Amino acid sequence: MPDPRMTRGQLLRLRLRAWNRLTCVAWLVIFAIGEARGAAQAAADHSWVPALIAPAAFIVVAILAALVPAIKENRALRLESVSPEAVRAIRDGLAAAGLPIPDQIRLAGRGVTASRFSSFPRRRVRLYVALPQLLAVPSGHLPVLAANALAVGQVTAYPVSAQKLWKKRGALEDRDATLRARGRSSSREARRIRAFLAATEPFAENVRRHSDQAAMTAAGSADAAARALYDELTVSLDFFRYIARFHDLIARKRRVPGSIHAGWLTQWTADPEWVQYLTRYPVEAFRYEHGALGAFDTDGLPAHISRLRRGQEGMAAAAVVSPDLAKRLAKEVAKRMSPSTKVIRAVEGSAIDVTCVYEQAVSDETAVIRAASTLLERPADRVEVVDLFQQGRGWELAEFMLDESEMDDETPDGGLIRGAIFAALLIAAIEGRDMHQLDPYREWIFTGPDGELLDVAEVVAQAVSAQGDTERLRSLLRG
Repeated sequence: MPDPRMTRGQLLRLRLRAWNRLTCVAWLVIFAIGEARGAAQAAADHSWVPALIAPAAFIVVAILAALVPAIKENRALRLESVSPEAVRAIRDGLAAAGLPIPDQIRLAGRGVTASRFSSFPRRRVRLYVALPQLLAVPSGHLPVLAANALAVGQVTAYPVSAQKLWKKRGALEDRDATLRARGRSSSREARRIRAFLAATEPFAENVRRHSDQAAMTAAGSADAAARALYDELTVSLDFFRYIARFHDLIARKRRVPGSIHAGWLTQWTADPEWVQYLTRYPVEAFRYEHGALGAFDTDGLPAHISRLRRGQEGMAAAAVVSPDLAKRLAKEVAKRMSPSTKVIRAVEGSAIDVTCVYEQAVSDETAVIRAASTLLERPADRVEVVDLFQQGRGWELAEFMLDESEMDDETPDGGLIRGAIFAALLIAAIEGRDMHQLDPYREWIFTGPDGELLDVAEVVAQAVSAQGDTERLRSLLRG
């Protein structure tokens, strides 16, 4: 039931706390100056028209601010035209659980399942389902994800205001994390953001509680709801990390791979276990965000994610996404990654310069070799790093590379990911021998001047297997 204690005025006052007071004062001063000059001109001309220019401009801006989002939302693709089965699964699942059903269900290129509540020009509830979730998670998860996303509109009697406040909280949480990473946690902006987050924390707890309860109702149990929500976040994070490699290509070349979703799906189902580990959503963050679901059991979680990848439980990309639709969604993803880039072309993979796609592994290699040198108390090389892991000294290496908070007592390497380190060493070694990355969709494929192909993932997977055969890795590192 909606919380009767939250009024529209309280929601508005909470939102106002997020505004920069200096910016607000500046706009008020500009408006006052415009109105004063208009009044003076009106008095001189004996006409009331100049005095109305500033209020009229303010009204026009307010109307445009309301119309533009509505127009953009109406341009979003209806999911019914892409996958009627997914729409039917969502509506039937929500109806069976006795939960509210959205007026429209639309398709988004990336992100998590989200809701949009509008009152202009009429009251409407829209649900946005991200394409990566359709391609990767079981259809039975979709009603759970929808129930969780729609719950923000049920926490108060004013769903539009509640949604805007919730969206503002999410944006400022991301901004606060960015400021902390840049060492600006004591700046005026950071203090203002933290004050807003503290003031709206009771509201956020209420939203999280309602969302978790709705997810449990749709799933039938807390455990099933937690698995569905964790799968969604894992897929979203994995897709985000995959498309991040194309940021420079989009910003500098104004191009995006037209089949970026199909390329991600191929990698999602083909990446080895040691790569998948890097893309799982942090469990502690999940427990904080979904505390009402109880203790999230992580036993068997790696195996669960592996089954999710191998099973291809989502819908087949070819059956859901036509080439034209794939390009449209790829452009949508690109615009969200680089909003300042005006014109973006969706092109085939063969037309992409991979030098704008992949980052170098030199920094990772430098860090691990420096740590190995410190541990051995003499200059170390790449092969000796592999030897340290094979000798069971990964924990000692981790002590020189990780902070105490990053150490993991449950792994033999102390929190280091052996496969990722082996890959960084190997990539740095072969890039120095005039071998180059070949495929814009698969970062592990390299080719040499003579056309020889090398699959880094295959070599590293062999080295970190149960048998631990590192001979080929060692020979490639030696050159």
